[in-house]
Amino acid sequence: MLVQATDWSKEVYKQVDHIFFETSAKVTFKDEIERLSFKYKYLDFYLDNYPQYCFAYLDSDKVLGYIIAATKTHQQLQDFEYYQNFEKCLNDFPAHLHINCSPASQGKGVGSKLWAHLKQKLESENIKGLHIITTPDARNIGFYTKNDFDYRYDVKTDSYHLTLLGISLS
Repeated sequence: MLVQATDWSKEVYKQVDHIFFETSAKVTFKDEIERLSFKYKYLDFYLDNYPQYCFAYLDSDKVLGYIIAATKTHQQLQDFEYYQNFEKCLNDFPAHLHINCSPASQGKGVGSKLWAHLKQKLESENIKGLHIITTPDARNIGFYTKNDFDYRYDVKTDSYHLTLLGISLS
């Protein structure tokens, strides 16, 4: 069952929070302030500003995964070091998302169901396109290519090597 963030109970949020940290590439923080700042940047910002694009997938009372999206990437990503390297892509792919499933739920179709639901919602609102930013060798590349993200743009600098994957929605 899919549940929009505006209808999440405290328990659903707690489980989403757990999945967020359980699946995050960043696992150590210098202190609680850094940990909370990280969580705000990649989870709570979306819940606060775009709850209509945030969904959890539940089996009974257990959260198996979640998807969150923002439709105005230009406003959110300006503070990210890599933003200017991807700016030219954002006119065609203005929205972006984050999706995470519990490790036990990965590979079982939960992510694809979450993605299909969000995609339908974005298309119904005439959102032009959507992107994700990941690393070129990340496991999630297969998921996105399987789900029709057919645009790819790689950026390599001295500081990072990142890949933007995009999908046209209109």
